[in-house]
Amino acid sequence: MDVEEGIAHVKLTDEPTDAAKLGTRDMSLDIRDFGAQVLMPQLDSVSRYIEKNLAGLMNTQSASADSVVIDPAAPLKAIAAASAEFVRREIEPGDRFLAVGPDVYGALLDVEQLQRVDASGDDSMLSRAEIGTLFGFRVIVSPHLTGATAYHKTAFALANRAPNANEGAGKSSSKTFNGYAIRATIDYSADVKSDVSIVDSLCGSSILDPNRMIPFKLKGNQK
Repeated sequence: MDVEEGIAHVKLTDEPTDAAKLGTRDMSLDIRDFGAQVLMPQLDSVSRYIEKNLAGLMNTQSASADSVVIDPAAPLKAIAAASAEFVRREIEPGDRFLAVGPDVYGALLDVEQLQRVDASGDDSMLSRAEIGTLFGFRVIVSPHLTGATAYHKTAFALANRAPNANEGAGKSSSKTFNGYAIRATIDYSADVKSDVSIVDSLCGSSILDPNRMIPFKLKGNQK
């Protein structure tokens, strides 16, 4: 068997940025821990935007006419059918995920069987934030999703890189936060007469193989 490696071209479409002005009073009196009070919230903001980039692509698929409708009265039926469809498509069993938004998550929490699992303390299905596994899918919840998407990890690509360090800034370097590459810069701005803290990144997402995903929309949320 020949092994072939390809290249996936993903355009970096977005430049999430969080900027904060730090006046003399802020730096002298109010900010006791720059990392905790300023930098960490900025890193969190930019990393959430990067997640939203891929979530937006998934939401587009969930809103399409081809998405599978989940009945909130019986949400497991559609998910079980998707698992069987992955077998039919000969998609390898490892690295399968089910990303769900708050609407589908709420429907799953209403399923009596899963409530019993939760009460038993077994985290193999639906008992913690990461939820565990369901019909062979590792289930994850995102507040940025509408509907849900069952997919293999090779279905989507999320590209992300930190911009080069700003040579003219007082301090500028790349950091990794929540698995994402982000640039953090702090400098003095004469325009606003204060220090500024800027955290930014570059990101973009793309569908690699539509055959390796199944999008869902919740019944009643159809447009």
